[in-house]
Amino acid sequence: MAALSLGKAWEESVAFGKREGQLLLPVSMALIALPWLILFSMIPDDNFLMKMENGKAPDVPASVSFGMLLCGLIVAIGSLTLYTLSLRRGVSVGEALRHGVRRMPVVILSSLVIAAGGIVALIFISLIAGIIAVAGAGQDTGTGIALIALLAVFLYAYARLSLLVALVADRATGPLDSLRAAWRMTAGHAGKLFLFIVAITALTIIVQSAAQLALGVTGQLLGGKEIGRLAGLIGASIISGVAQVYMCVMQARLYLQLAGGER
Repeated sequence: MAALSLGKAWEESVAFGKREGQLLLPVSMALIALPWLILFSMIPDDNFLMKMENGKAPDVPASVSFGMLLCGLIVAIGSLTLYTLSLRRGVSVGEALRHGVRRMPVVILSSLVIAAGGIVALIFISLIAGIIAVAGAGQDTGTGIALIALLAVFLYAYARLSLLVALVADRATGPLDSLRAAWRMTAGHAGKLFLFIVAITALTIIVQSAAQLALGVTGQLLGGKEIGRLAGLIGASIISGVAQVYMCVMQARLYLQLAGGER
């Protein structure tokens, strides 16, 4: 089993980001931050999707649904492009972008396989919870056990497959081979990878929220509610773009450690 060092990966990521930031940041802003900004700008109210009418969530406009799908595809291609730039020396942005587009079907098919696996896990855990409830533990107890078990399975699988996109960007493998390789590669490292995911996600959310609040309040004071909302979204999108660069670069470093490669 290959060794995994989060500290080493972080040091390499910071150095790589300083050296290649002028190349990576524009890609992330164009293919990750901008799509998210456009999508959230399309939603008329921050709480639109949270509102309930007669006990039902409101219908999502077709434009927003289409925007979410398109945004997801563009962001996925942007991530593949960043991984390619992080893993392959001397590759141009255009080459990395074309490579990302070519590898996109593998990411989509892999995601469908993961979703199918999640459905199977949900059915199995629900059956076990039903048996527990019938055995006398009660429906609430059975449901609680099912939710805890499902969350544990999801978090474990997420950690084990966290390097999947980096692997897809680096190797010419199909969906099933990519999933098997990513799962095999991370054996014994789920704890460290989960810690990394939690740490960088929490840091991103904190900084994102602070930027959105600060720019939102400033914009509202200067130009009213709509300007404030737009300014807040711009701030959050920029932080998202910067965070995605470091996320991809560090996951690329972690992938290389476990793959035994030196770049």
